Amino acid sequence: MRGLLTAISGLAFPLALSACAMLERQQTVTQAQPQGDDEVLAAQETAEALALAVRARDAQDSDTLRSALLDLRRLRARPQEEPLQTRMDEWARFAGLDEIPMRGRTLGPAVRSGFIAPGQSKSLDQTFLSGRKATIAARSSDGRTVRLGVRDRSGRETCEKASVRPLCAWVPIYTSRYTISVSNPGNQRIEYFLVIE
Repeated sequence: MRGLLTAISGLAFPLALSACAMLERQQTVTQAQPQGDDEVLAAQETAEALALAVRARDAQDSDTLRSALLDLRRLRARPQEEPLQTRMDEWARFAGLDEIPMRGRTLGPAVRSGFIAPGQSKSLDQTFLSGRKATIAARSSDGRTVRLGVRDRSGRETCEKASVRPLCAWVPIYTSRYTISVSNPGNQRIEYFLVIE
């Protein structure tokens, strides 16, 4: 009997180690997956297409502008502010496309834009649903560094990134309101695009 218990206990330890290793591998895979999912890609592509559209319009490049606008149509991006919608309509006319029918869309990433002076920031509140991935991307129209921050309703930091392509993605445990801030850490005014998926 004692030999049987020794054999069983001898097997239990390696099995436990093996289970821990498998669990660790699963957690690593789970943490790595969000970077490749559809919402993250859509937010990143939308921000890139908006920045490209600004540069193309400034350069009077109607072919590149048309390509950027077609990408925005494919992604179903929807401006949340009338000035951006008006601007995108003007871009479409310049590029020889019909106006982009994005008002009232219920799918696709929401887009905001504006200008931020050096050392300043803009913020907005947004509700994100429990169990559904929240993705936010920011870009400046000219490729400068942008700081993107997200805080929960208690003021705890959910995400803080500063780069030319900051991205925040998480899955809220509870439906809650978050404060999103976009800051200009540079020494020149920037135009920014904020994409919320």
